[in-house]
Amino acid sequence: HEQLDVERTAKEKREMKTLNTLFNGMDRDGSGTLSWDEFKQSFADAQMRKRWRLLDFQPDECKELFNLLDDGDGEIQTSEV
Repeated sequence: HEQLDVERTAKEKREMKTLNTLFNGMDRDGSGTLSWDEFKQSFADAQMRKRWRLLDFQPDECKELFNLLDDGDGEIQTSEV
């Protein structure tokens, strides 16, 4: 079981690093936060859509994902991902 836990933790770290890189690329104004407009625009970009699909997210899930990550202020802190 320990090996599985180590592998799972390593996979989660890789996915979080990928998300962090993705979110930083989406932060067009460099504010350290993602507004809904910035987030939504990433799904309109073909390259970004491909990256989202690699993480198993589809464009029709973008609002749900944003709401999950938003702490209620209407923005996602890119540093907290």
